[in-house]
Amino acid sequence: LYQADPSAKKEIQALRQSAVRMKSNQNPKSYVIPVVFHVFGTEFNSGSTVTKTIIEDALQKTNEDFQGLNTDYSTIDAPFDAIKQPLDVTFKLAQLDPNGNPTGVIFYDEASRMGNYNSPVVA
Repeated sequence: LYQADPSAKKEIQALRQSAVRMKSNQNPKSYVIPVVFHVFGTEFNSGSTVTKTIIEDALQKTNEDFQGLNTDYSTIDAPFDAIKQPLDVTFKLAQLDPNGNPTGVIFYDEASRMGNYNSPVVA
């Protein structure tokens, strides 16, 4: 691969250096995971509308689930009591993509046949 594409070796070295920098800047037991939502169309279920606010709320609820802060954390089935524990994981909307462009929630026009792998968007 490196002979066919010499830039690939530089790219992997840069990724490794970036990973080392990120690891040294974080508490090893705390993780922040940047996420990007891709929304195809905005109206669902008889007119319900997907908005950035709804997505942010869902992301907050996901964080509460992972961190054991949701209201039903104490109601998990007893056999799992010995192994359940909150995780120090936080999901946040990504601010920039790898090329430095703004990102986070990306809305697309409604595309037909999205569940079909022959769709021009999926292909």
